[in-house]
Amino acid sequence: MKFFLLIGTLICNISATDLSDSESFAAFLKGDMKNAFSYLSKTCERGNSPLSCDALAGCYYDGDGVDRNLTKAVQLFERACDKNYGPSCYYAAGMYYRGEGVEKNFERVKQLIERSCLLQFDQACELINKKN
Repeated sequence: MKFFLLIGTLICNISATDLSDSESFAAFLKGDMKNAFSYLSKTCERGNSPLSCDALAGCYYDGDGVDRNLTKAVQLFERACDKNYGPSCYYAAGMYYRGEGVEKNFERVKQLIERSCLLQFDQACELINKKN
């Protein structure tokens, strides 16, 4: 489901891109993350696609098309979270919880989980409900 939401958002951004971005987007659709990386980077940097930032964070987290960099991954998840994308808040919270790319910070975990729930990400709300 997340993949289809990402595709829809990225397709909406394709009209504002140049030919090289179109080629990178086609690479993304084919699963060629090394070449899709350029497209995701540009659309994330423009600030008009939190889903691009989320996908880019996933690339850094997994080392898919780029060297693995957990610090960059958590920064990008938080950028997407700041743009009101609930799943990214949840993923960043997990990284703070495990100390991946950042120091463990349980207060930050709580903030991010609460924000994720406020943004209607069900997994975050379920986690909050289990604690109460």
